[in-house]
Amino acid sequence: HTPVGITPALGVMGQYAGSTRMKFLVWSTRSAPMLKFFAPLLGDAQLAMIFYTGRPRLGQAELDAITSQGGNIIVQQHRPDLLHTLEEVMRGYEKSAAGISRAGELDLRRLDHNTRAAWCALYCGGSHAIRDQLEGCAKDLGIGFQAELFDW
Repeated sequence: HTPVGITPALGVMGQYAGSTRMKFLVWSTRSAPMLKFFAPLLGDAQLAMIFYTGRPRLGQAELDAITSQGGNIIVQQHRPDLLHTLEEVMRGYEKSAAGISRAGELDLRRLDHNTRAAWCALYCGGSHAIRDQLEGCAKDLGIGFQAELFDW
């Protein structure tokens, strides 16, 4: 397995060291060795949501070792709903920034233009379909979108 999407994402995160920019990473992988290798490098992300789709499933000891690497690493063992995940990450951050309680609602499409313009989704991978879905979602939300497509 080669880590098609994680290496360029780490490079982008490295350009904004520390807390100069908020960095939320969503990574889907089926390779346990890659997940274990890269987990220590994710500490600079304010949130790293990892969707592990490999077999066999990771045991609790493995999950604990990965999530204890620093930062806010969350591992879920199923395929992601990327559009829902993008909206939920955005909504969670913006609600926190605005002081809205967990029970409160926030319509992302009603955020002011400058707030939405500060967001950018970056897709690194090999799927045209995923790229197109994320690009459509970003357009619908009024946020930026960039893609690095590796479809050789």
